[in-house]
Amino acid sequence: MKLLSIAVPCFNSQDYMRHCVDTLLTGGDEVEILIVNDGSKDDTAAIADEYERLYPGIVRAVHQENGGHGAAVMAGLKNAQGRYFKVVDSDDWVDEEAFAKILCALRGFVHGGQEVDLVVSNFVYDKVGARHKKVMSYGNALPEEQVIGWDQVGRFRKGQYILMHSVIYRTQLLIDSGLDLPRHTFYVDNLFVYVPMQYVKSIYYINVDFYHYFIGRNDLVFHGMLLVCHFKGFPYLEDRSFFFVCVAVICFRISLFRDWHTVSVFIEHPSFVRHNSSVRQFCPVLFVIFGRFPGF
Repeated sequence: MKLLSIAVPCFNSQDYMRHCVDTLLTGGDEVEILIVNDGSKDDTAAIADEYERLYPGIVRAVHQENGGHGAAVMAGLKNAQGRYFKVVDSDDWVDEEAFAKILCALRGFVHGGQEVDLVVSNFVYDKVGARHKKVMSYGNALPEEQVIGWDQVGRFRKGQYILMHSVIYRTQLLIDSGLDLPRHTFYVDNLFVYVPMQYVKSIYYINVDFYHYFIGRNDLVFHGMLLVCHFKGFPYLEDRSFFFVCVAVICFRISLFRDWHTVSVFIEHPSFVRHNSSVRQFCPVLFVIFGRFPGF
């Protein structure tokens, strides 16, 4: 019996997926690692098959036509055999010591006959070049290492979120909740967290920095724009709308991550060059902030 199934959605992940999978392998044979190749065009499929061959009974490669992140998560859930289920994106990784502590807790739940619906742990914003790594923890709102119900949950601070990186769900609860993430849709993370949460009756918080959320891959720079462009009914954005989407995403990145690298890439986009005057008219403060960058 597997304690934990971990789905690793992969799309063209050949350059970084090995690090992710290697950290998950530290969980040993109580953990099932489901590498979901979501129609990749690079060597992702071959790497997934290699891990399955090297670690039989622990790693399974799941191959499918491209359906997006949500479809890959659902493929992992469909194939999961563990009592608990977690998603780890292929460019992220987990801490070995924290992993051991979480598995110890899951082992206690399963063998002790008190299976908890939702296990919460901390995650780290692991941003390239950042001296200080921001940790999202929950000790002020959730009692540590106690099985609790909703009436024992405290008040969360502004900006203190439970994200996909924070949660491990009981697998059967996910199935019973009817969770069905949409295909070809960006950022399904909140659906994964909050659709099943209404069925949760018991929660357990482990105050360890388990999940490392990597920020800094170049191909994620325009992720925020794609969120908007792929909403149903908006297959594309006309150029001026695209520009204002960029402004919104930039403000978000600065406020949350102080991510000046992403900002510098954004403002090199032709929409910004074309609408220099619009920036000045729309928000002089933005011009002051971004005036430090070449070409703006």
